[in-house]
Amino acid sequence: MTLKQTYCHLLVSLSCLLLISCTNQPEQALSGLTLLDISDETSLNPEKGPASTIIYAQRLGNLRVKKGTDNQTMITALEEGIDITSSNPNSGVYLPVDFSADRYGLIEIDLLWYTSANVSPTVLSTAIVAQHDLTQNPRDVPSVLLNWKTDKEPYYSEHRMCESRIQCNQTSEITVQFPLIENAAWHDQVQELSLMVRPSGQRYILKEIRILTGSQPDRPKKTILPQKRYGIGQQTRLATMVPVPFFWSNTVRLAQSATLSFGIQAYLSKNSIKPIPLRLSVMISRTSAEQALLLEHELIPKPRSNQGNWMDFSVDLDGYEHQQITLQFRINPVGFEHTSPLIQHVVCVVSQPILYTHELSHSKPNIVLISIDTLRADHLGCYGYPVSISPNIDWLSRQGSMSWAGYTPYPSTTPAHISLMTGLYPFQHQVILKNNQLDPFVPTLAEHLLQEGYVTMAVTGGGNVSSYRRIDKGFLYYDEHDQSIHSLHNTLLPWIKQYASIPFFSFYHTYEVHAPYTRYEPFIDYLHPAYQGQYYNDVSLCGIVQDFPSDRDLTYVSALYDCGIKLTDEHLGKLFMELGHVALFDRTIIVFLSDHGEHFGEHGLLDHGNSLYDPLLKVPFIITYPGQLKGGAIIPHPISILDIPATLIGLTGFEQGGTLPGTDQSAVLRGNKPSDWHYILSELHKATIEGEGYNLALTDNEGKYIRYYPDSKEFYSYYRLPSLESDQTDLEKLSDQQRSEFERLIDSQLSQSSTDPRLLSKSRKKATGETPLDPTTEEALRMLGYLE
Repeated sequence: MTLKQTYCHLLVSLSCLLLISCTNQPEQALSGLTLLDISDETSLNPEKGPASTIIYAQRLGNLRVKKGTDNQTMITALEEGIDITSSNPNSGVYLPVDFSADRYGLIEIDLLWYTSANVSPTVLSTAIVAQHDLTQNPRDVPSVLLNWKTDKEPYYSEHRMCESRIQCNQTSEITVQFPLIENAAWHDQVQELSLMVRPSGQRYILKEIRILTGSQPDRPKKTILPQKRYGIGQQTRLATMVPVPFFWSNTVRLAQSATLSFGIQAYLSKNSIKPIPLRLSVMISRTSAEQALLLEHELIPKPRSNQGNWMDFSVDLDGYEHQQITLQFRINPVGFEHTSPLIQHVVCVVSQPILYTHELSHSKPNIVLISIDTLRADHLGCYGYPVSISPNIDWLSRQGSMSWAGYTPYPSTTPAHISLMTGLYPFQHQVILKNNQLDPFVPTLAEHLLQEGYVTMAVTGGGNVSSYRRIDKGFLYYDEHDQSIHSLHNTLLPWIKQYASIPFFSFYHTYEVHAPYTRYEPFIDYLHPAYQGQYYNDVSLCGIVQDFPSDRDLTYVSALYDCGIKLTDEHLGKLFMELGHVALFDRTIIVFLSDHGEHFGEHGLLDHGNSLYDPLLKVPFIITYPGQLKGGAIIPHPISILDIPATLIGLTGFEQGGTLPGTDQSAVLRGNKPSDWHYILSELHKATIEGEGYNLALTDNEGKYIRYYPDSKEFYSYYRLPSLESDQTDLEKLSDQQRSEFERLIDSQLSQSSTDPRLLSKSRKKATGETPLDPTTEEALRMLGYLE
């Protein structure tokens, strides 16, 4: 992953995450988890915004600054706007400003974009412009570039360059967003902004720039801001970018013995620059006169084309318990003056330093959330599957509660997992298409748990759940390098053992069951011996198959699918055993589920993401919490996986659980109150030659209603699907009276949100500056069969 690509994953100031501010409260006793704030603190003046003197290029007096009352500053172009037509790639808008990056986190820019530079200037309100198609050459796709200087780095640097592409094919007014609050380089006192356009020769008119905190009037007052993140290799972390040389100290009182843990990496912003050796030193002292060296390590910055992986360090602080100590970090160049111009090209990133105690903490339960991608509920023994391929999952179901009717809000990986982490329906979070990303200001389950003192870590298969989607928000560690079940033991278990003494939230996801299916022996010889057809080896039913498989072929493909389930079950059994060995199982909430199912010929369909039938919508849902939830219990009603965030917060008893969307089912799971559920809502985005529409399904105990958007001029069709789905009892078209009742039910369900899915087809056609997929995510999707 290159420097430019990783900046899709750069995220927020660590100061907003501080659980215990050791700098401001030096006498604070350390217990459990402490996140040490290594960001440079800047005094924030709430009245101080961008300066009133604004300069564009060599011209003066053509911009106006207005400081709003809602923590935003507007820079408005006077008269008709600033008309820029340039053949010089270095020409642009330069704005001398003076504000703290910690205060402002979102920049919105309103532009009038012309697809041709040869359009005569006109008044904006009466502009009559010709339409011009954009070239298909990616280099010619227009984009806006943003850069900035700070008081500590008073020069423009490539590692601070942000780009937002403009998705339009004709002259139009657009708004380009830069969510800088998630950019690791967005810190210190910003002194100048640079706004440029690419490619040169294009024409745009600047109308207004809004510098915002991110807390918009239509956002909840308790919005949790995202954390700064940085991606190295295929792992993103909470991190901050630090200058070289760097010095930082933090004072804390240790209540008991503890360990200091952090990661670091250094690289060059340009491949042609000579590497500059750096020396990392970590010192500890009890008094100003006494210092001891805890760690010393030499860093050789990597070229930007080969950043390597995080370098992790753990230092035991045994012998310092019940004492006040000061930790000092130093990063200095070796053999170079601090003022050397070469230092400007060194980028050093430090992941969130953590102090954690060694004694077990029983105040909060651990949480392990397991998502097995593409796993159908009816292929597990606990759900009635006649073949014994899931004994360990079946055992787990007897330790806690399970629902016979677990449902996904969307039969595709990305929308379902974003709902799982946010409690929002897909039409609310709008992460549906391949280039969509989660709004950086939407709070997630991981963010809530991090603020409650949990170590948050995730191991996923990447691809549709890559950090590109911003699903990694709130995780201290987010690893996405392995799509197979082996990542469970290679990556997740070592983290769990490392942080076993303090509360942790572990999210685990694997594509092991997902197509393309693998012929695992001896499993396949037991499940389907003597097959010699066209799907003998690896097989994928993703996409369109030329000839629909025969019943014999489908039986074999289903057996390959079961092989993946069998292998996954064996590894999960080892996980459950390991949790028991280290005395974690009895104080851990385990949630086991899937994001969606898979078609194996039902209703003449294959694959997933293409219907609202039960083989895709019904997913397993098992939850265990020893001592709190009764073993072997059956949840008496359907449950949606988007209720998981609110339910987990409810089970842990945190007061701020009410700020998460979804329905808190914790009281129902404990048997303290009857269920008051009505319907489960699922949806499916559908693009046709007629436009875009949303299929919706409302499920109850009797079956489901479906609103279907057809490939025809008819706007919607309405059906009732019986609870026992089969090809013989297929869709029954609704009468006018039933249709009216269905619309009433839909409106009732959608009334909880200000976003109606029927409006999304219009909003999605606006240019939003979506960024292209990064190569790592693109390759992962190709391996899973989603891309050619």
